[in-house]
Amino acid sequence: MKRKILIVSLILNLLLIISLVLTINISRTKVYTFSGTNDHIEIEGGSIVKSNDFEQVRCGSFRYINKVPEDTYSYALKLYFMEGDKQVIVSQNSMQTNPDLPARVEAENIMIYNGSASYGKIAKKLEDISEKNLINNLYFEIVFTTTDQKEITQRLKLDVVRVY
Repeated sequence: MKRKILIVSLILNLLLIISLVLTINISRTKVYTFSGTNDHIEIEGGSIVKSNDFEQVRCGSFRYINKVPEDTYSYALKLYFMEGDKQVIVSQNSMQTNPDLPARVEAENIMIYNGSASYGKIAKKLEDISEKNLINNLYFEIVFTTTDQKEITQRLKLDVVRVY
């Protein structure tokens, strides 16, 4: 009888430990949403999910409001925060056409920015980024390069909210 009670007690304790471990891992997951608009860029419904074993950045709905600068043949998109006067890149993506061909980048052809692992690169582990930097200091940037090698940069400070 004592042996049965001991086994049941061990099983219950094991189940309790497993449930605590699962609860701790779930509570380490943080979810943020971001959006922003200025004269050039509009982003709605972006999200950041970070935990110990999973991280994802999605830009949601992205729209470049103005005309793309004339003779643009490439652009680079990035999501970053500032650390002093240094940009710390979270995620980036780019596209380029052949500058010798007549095809050029148009606003409606700019790829929807999505920094998840399958599209774009997560350059900095999200778990290493403080919540303060995510909430108060997150920026989106697009840099256009024209055929005469002129770079035109547009930045947007994002409004970030932790939702979980």
